[in-house]
Amino acid sequence: IHPSSFINSGSVARGSSPVMHSEQMRSSARLVISAAFVSTKRIRHGRRSSRSLINRSRSAMLNQQVLTMWIWLACGAAAFQSDPGLRSELPILFPSQGDLLLGREANLNASSTCGEKEPIRVCPRSGTVCFICDSKKSHDKATVKDSYKLENAVGKIHSSNTTYNSWWLSQPGEEHVILELNLENKFTFTHLIMIFRGYRPKAWYLERSSDYGTTYKPYGYFAEKCKETFPSVPIGRRQNIDDVVCSSSYTEMTPSDKGQVVFNSVPQHIHEMDRSSKRDQELWKNQTEITNLRIHLYKFHTLSDESSLKNYLYGLYEINIHGMCICNGHAAMCKPASEIYRSNKHMVHSQCDCMHNTQGPQCEQCLEFYNERKWAPATLTNSNECRRCQCHGHSDRCVFSQAQWDRTGGISGGQCLDCKHNTTGDHCEKCEAGFYRDDRKTLEDPDVCVACDCHRPGIRDAFCEQETNKAKSLIAGHCFCKTFVTGRRCDRCQPGYWDLQANRTEGCRKCDCGVEGTVGNQGCNQYTGQCPCKVNVQGETCDSCKPGFYNLSMIDTGCTACKCDVGGSLSSVCDRTSGACTCKPGFTGRRCDQLKTGYFVPKFGIDGSVVDISESLDSVRFPRVTRPEESTLTGSHGLRVRSPTQRTPDSLTIPLRSRTVGLPTGRYIVAVKVYPKDLNESINLSTLLRSGLETSNCSQRLRTQSSTLRIPSTKEFQRQQQPTGPLGASPSRPYAVLPATNPVCIDAEGLESLTIELGPVSPADTVIIDAVLIMPNWDSPIGSLLNRTQHTTGRGSVQPEPVSPDTQKAMETSLYNCLDYWSPDRQVASRMPDECRRLVQSLSSYRITGAVLCACSAGGTAGQGDDGGTQFFDCEKLGGQCACLPNVIRRTCSECAPDHYGFGRFPNEGCKACNCSELGSSSTQCDIVSGRCPCTRPVISGRKCDSCIKGYWLFPVCDKCSCNGLAEDCDKTSGDCLNCTNNTGGRECQHCSQGFYGDPKRGIPCRPCRCPGGQDGSVQHATSCYLRTQTPPAPVCNCEPGYIGDSCERCDVNFYGDPSTGDCTRCSCNGNINFSVPNSCDPSSGRCTKCLNYTTGVSCERCRQGFHGQAAIGRCLPCRCYPLGTEPGKALSSPVRYSGSGGSQIDVTHSCDLSSGQCSCLPNVEGTNCDACKPNHYNLTSGTGCTPCDCDPDGSINDMCNVITGQCLCKSNRGGRRCDQCLDLHFGDPTKGCQPCDCHPEGSLTSECNKITGRCVCKSAITGRRCDSCERGTTGSLPNCTTCGECWYSWDKIVTGLSNKSQELQRRSDLVGQTGNIAGELGAIVNETDANLNRILTAINQTQVSVDQVTAVQAQLSDLKSQADNSNIEGRARVLAKQANKTKS
Repeated sequence: IHPSSFINSGSVARGSSPVMHSEQMRSSARLVISAAFVSTKRIRHGRRSSRSLINRSRSAMLNQQVLTMWIWLACGAAAFQSDPGLRSELPILFPSQGDLLLGREANLNASSTCGEKEPIRVCPRSGTVCFICDSKKSHDKATVKDSYKLENAVGKIHSSNTTYNSWWLSQPGEEHVILELNLENKFTFTHLIMIFRGYRPKAWYLERSSDYGTTYKPYGYFAEKCKETFPSVPIGRRQNIDDVVCSSSYTEMTPSDKGQVVFNSVPQHIHEMDRSSKRDQELWKNQTEITNLRIHLYKFHTLSDESSLKNYLYGLYEINIHGMCICNGHAAMCKPASEIYRSNKHMVHSQCDCMHNTQGPQCEQCLEFYNERKWAPATLTNSNECRRCQCHGHSDRCVFSQAQWDRTGGISGGQCLDCKHNTTGDHCEKCEAGFYRDDRKTLEDPDVCVACDCHRPGIRDAFCEQETNKAKSLIAGHCFCKTFVTGRRCDRCQPGYWDLQANRTEGCRKCDCGVEGTVGNQGCNQYTGQCPCKVNVQGETCDSCKPGFYNLSMIDTGCTACKCDVGGSLSSVCDRTSGACTCKPGFTGRRCDQLKTGYFVPKFGIDGSVVDISESLDSVRFPRVTRPEESTLTGSHGLRVRSPTQRTPDSLTIPLRSRTVGLPTGRYIVAVKVYPKDLNESINLSTLLRSGLETSNCSQRLRTQSSTLRIPSTKEFQRQQQPTGPLGASPSRPYAVLPATNPVCIDAEGLESLTIELGPVSPADTVIIDAVLIMPNWDSPIGSLLNRTQHTTGRGSVQPEPVSPDTQKAMETSLYNCLDYWSPDRQVASRMPDECRRLVQSLSSYRITGAVLCACSAGGTAGQGDDGGTQFFDCEKLGGQCACLPNVIRRTCSECAPDHYGFGRFPNEGCKACNCSELGSSSTQCDIVSGRCPCTRPVISGRKCDSCIKGYWLFPVCDKCSCNGLAEDCDKTSGDCLNCTNNTGGRECQHCSQGFYGDPKRGIPCRPCRCPGGQDGSVQHATSCYLRTQTPPAPVCNCEPGYIGDSCERCDVNFYGDPSTGDCTRCSCNGNINFSVPNSCDPSSGRCTKCLNYTTGVSCERCRQGFHGQAAIGRCLPCRCYPLGTEPGKALSSPVRYSGSGGSQIDVTHSCDLSSGQCSCLPNVEGTNCDACKPNHYNLTSGTGCTPCDCDPDGSINDMCNVITGQCLCKSNRGGRRCDQCLDLHFGDPTKGCQPCDCHPEGSLTSECNKITGRCVCKSAITGRRCDSCERGTTGSLPNCTTCGECWYSWDKIVTGLSNKSQELQRRSDLVGQTGNIAGELGAIVNETDANLNRILTAINQTQVSVDQVTAVQAQLSDLKSQADNSNIEGRARVLAKQANKTKS
């Protein structure tokens, strides 16, 4: 993307800005910025010629310094500056870049300019015509055409084909010329472009100064021969930004005119630097920032025969020195430093128009009151904008503090000065001493700091806490009090102190009261000194807890209630320090509410019954409530009662019979458990109790009884926070238990049902009905339970101290929360909630002297642990049930269960079942010690009477075993004989055992098989044999594989060995023989004799010659060596025919590596089959190896060539196989330039010529390099050249001699100049040559042949003779002779 594509007009004059729409401008800028970075990457990695690099440098030099030019060309400086949205696209701001020479022509000086002092005539050696140079005045196209001042080369930007009408020339003959630019200010220098008139300098170098010309540093050196011209300067490419090297670039003689020179201050290939490091920032700054620039034109390009420099000079068509003002990324444009420059619109000005809250000529400082962060130059990712100091409106001056910046971790460095409004601190964020911050006002409020208001008698000094800090419990304005004084103003004594006085050092004096025991923890009265005790504290100084309380502390009540368990403790009074209660035996814990290990209390049946209404809801239309909604429900569901949808209200009937049958005869209250959830007013629900018929125990009981269930409103229910009756509410008791009937008599027959009328209820009200309770002693259920006579085992009853009403009320809450556990059969301590377990445990142990020992039997109880090496046992805390082992019974686990035996015999296993057989035993109970059952018959045996005795089988029939007298017993189920004797076997011992032969049924004993040696021998090749039935009977062995014969006396086919003394072994040929083919291996040694699959060896263990692979798996593959690429020594004596899969066949001719198949390659040949040349080689078919490509490094694109022809891949201007010659139809040295062959089409045999000499291949009788003339000894014209004939050769010999004499004449002439010989000798040679020439003419005159050529030779010799006569050569000789004589003397 080129910047010009974003400009409406297509081109922009120097200094002008294109006119673009705001939105178009903004989008163009974004696109240009992106394109700049993308294009930069592409150009960095692309190949560029010198010419293309120059063109790119001139149009858009893509490096970070010149990125500005892209933006300005696309957007225009004025538009970019005026659009805040566009400016925000980049954090860094770029000033306009341009030619620093514009407007500074007077500051550009040359040490040499032709005609500067007086007009001179200039005759350049380059061959142009002479002209007059008069540079005393400035050039004018009309009036002053001969002026060549340096200003002529400024302000031009032309293309390569531009015709210039003015330029600069140096004084002829002055080889070292200096061009110097004084910028008068510091600028960023980006690049230099010069276009020369005539040849470019043969050597030149560039210097810069950043201290206004005081000192200079070199940028770089350029010379055609760096080593000769600048021997001390390194040669090569710039690798680092500050490298100073010598390069031969831009010093060639070609082109002879308009040659360009380009220099970048930062090389384009150095495109990435860590600009964040201080070192790299300094490197970049030192490399690019200049005040002066000097160009040294050091050496001329001269022609080889030139001995004088007087006609040589330098010329410049144009010079451009590009750069920008230095604004450190904080300005988008620069303005004139003086009014005199304001009218020059094209000038790159030096005064930055600063932004980002910066100031200074180069935006090198922050504005006043913008020192919150340290000044820093902007980057491509961070504007580093100067931030306004944060002084909260209390100061208008600040400075930057590095120490503060480091202390805050780089957050704030601005330090405010002269804080007002009684503030201080780095940001005026604190109040001065004697003032504190008012939390009600903002920090910017002028009245935020308020004077401390302290009570003088109670303060240490006049200061107060300046700020509130909740984490440290500090409050702003709180005065610094004396030791025993407190309060924000220090105007009252601390708790435990009183009598505040100004003359008292510590402010107040100590009370005699205990602070923890006084009301509000204030100690004594601040003014009288009296001690007011807390509710649970006693004593004159409030220093001890009341009985039943402990742990005097700062809590509101002073002491904590002991809460000793009513059942486990001997008293309600505990230790006043630790709170430990006095426990009954077997109890432990601070409250004596836990049982020791090995102790229990009996279960406690709570009087009454509970009826869950979950099963009575089917006929009611009101919604249900589940336990997840109300966690304290008794059953799975409750009933949510709301306003009925019909006029006739619903009713709920709860059956009571199943839960009241069997209750002790007495008078009971029927109560209902309800939740007053959302009741605005109390409601009354009608109830109807159906009792049933009269009984003898309840003769006065009515069959039905009507009553009213009053449910309080929610507010009324919640007001009763301190329970005084059955309606008490608490967080764990969000319900009420309300009587639904008058007391009713209940006997063993129980009650029938209770019906509740459900309405009317207000539409906004809700009440939940949960359960029905049938219980005696309604007024005091817990008191009744505690007063019951307790029957215990092993412990007597006691008369405990009365239980307080509060404790009874708390127990009553637990009683109603534990309705599921009123029945003893559900009281399992390990599965009960803690609240319920504690309630039952307290009620059970209230009237006993202590807990009961578990007394678990050691033989029947599972051990729970180890106590000093002895196993100990625990039991259920309610009821005392021990953890019995399997099949052990009784509370103490003291005996086996019925039909079990072995109590104590089987450790940790319990008792085992008798399991007496129903078919063989007369009883299910066995002996409790041995476990033996009583059997019904003598032939039946076994502990369980479940088997036959020895010699009998088939229980319970028990038949006798049939074993031919060869076994004593048989299998009890199948009747198979067991442990047959005399080497027999079978169900009835009717067969010989394996390895034996005979016939036990016929009385033939079983004898060992001999195959060949028998079971006692060391060699046996069969596990069994049989008796052949033919006469006479003989044994036959069942031979193992590999053996044959009646006695296994021979080895099988393809096995080897001696069976009589050892084993027969299968021939080991790695699967490479056919075992069905006899004699595939030697029967004695086992050597393989018929190897298959192209294998060989004793065991066919390797591939044969010409093959490779894994013989062990029969995979030998042919060597596929290419004959012309493989060493001849690896050839087989004769080819081997290989048949592959699919019927394909090949002839194997060479051997290869047996494992890898790698062939032995000739030199420079590679590949497993030696079928390819190594990289950069060719000519595989030579039979001697491959030949190196040897491509010319300068002429070829790479080192590779055609593998057949060896032709290298040549650059566009190269030819020849190695690319070391000129292109076809060209000749010469390609490094210096090639010329076309240009062979004459009529005189040459081909258009190609000799690559070195350029001589074409001529047809007969034709000569010349181009074959464009008839050769000597012919006549006619091209292409019809005819041989002259025999006569021509007679005078050709003479002419040849003439030529040789002419050459001798030249040699002797040179010798005269060197040695000083006299001219007479030279004259003799000339005379002799004349005589020969006369003979030539005589010969020619005698023949009628044309004499034109000879006449020309004669004329040349005449000139030579005239020259000799005029003493030119002899004069040189005489001068040299004189000099030689002087030297000798």
